[in-house]
Amino acid sequence: MRYIRSVAGSMIWLSALCACHVTDGDVSLPKKATDFIYRYFPSSYVSSKEETSPGVYVVKMTNGPTLTFDEEGAWTNLRGNGGTLPQIIAFDYFPAPLYDYIDSKEQLDDIYAVTRNEYAYEVLLFATRLNYDIETGKVSEIAP
Repeated sequence: MRYIRSVAGSMIWLSALCACHVTDGDVSLPKKATDFIYRYFPSSYVSSKEETSPGVYVVKMTNGPTLTFDEEGAWTNLRGNGGTLPQIIAFDYFPAPLYDYIDSKEQLDDIYAVTRNEYAYEVLLFATRLNYDIETGKVSEIAP
């Protein structure tokens, strides 16, 4: 009798474990992406994460931001979804000319979104959209 209870208990536990895994839809992020989230969004929780295409990870945080990472875990798109992004991201990741330009406009606390690739950064501020060309080092304002 004890054996049957033990087996039944084990089966219930295993089925619950499997059900959680299936419904969770959990995706393993690259370590670099996980480290980024812990460093820059320490008081937020991940509400969802998914691999939208091979090597592209989209993470939604509980307090609004949506973060996109590549297969190596480097961020490619950060959106505040109505809120601003932490200023320290600009300090740590923006090229000096871009950072200095935003600082000269006193808008480091007004960064709502940023997208980057190997050619450029595009930054959405409160009332301005900026483009930074990596090759030329030039910052330009884009019409809204």
